[in-house]
Amino acid sequence: MNLRIIVCQPVGMFQQTRLQRETERKFERQRATREFIVEFKRKREEWKVMERQRMEEENRRIKEYANTQQQREDVAKAEKRAREQALDNVQRTLADQIKRDREEREEQELVRQELYLEEQEQLVRRRERDEMEVRIKQRLELQRERDEQIQFKHLRDGEIKQEEDRFRQQ
Repeated sequence: MNLRIIVCQPVGMFQQTRLQRETERKFERQRATREFIVEFKRKREEWKVMERQRMEEENRRIKEYANTQQQREDVAKAEKRAREQALDNVQRTLADQIKRDREEREEQELVRQELYLEEQEQLVRRRERDEMEVRIKQRLELQRERDEQIQFKHLRDGEIKQEEDRFRQQ
């Protein structure tokens, strides 16, 4: 009987060791699984952080690009407005200059016409004055000739009367 106990005892120890090793392996696998899970979760968190940072960086670059594009568009719009304003100013200035030139030409033409009319009126007045002077001279000449004729007639009449008076006295 003793033999049986001895034989059973090593077999029981072997089984106990085996069970202990299996338990240890099981705990080891569980520990490894837990470490794997912990490591996986840590790496997943790291990946999430890196992915969030990458997304934030990408979003920042997208916003920066959009801001740059908006600034370019704003600058282009401002330049276009400035060019259009400058063109409007030039056109307005040219239109004003053309209007002033036209008004000045019209004024000059009006002055020329008035001057021409005044010169024509002066010519007419001079002609009328000259004609009047000629008529006055003619009248004066006629008057002088008439006065001379009257005077001559008086003289002749006086001579005739004197001659008649001499004939009568003879």
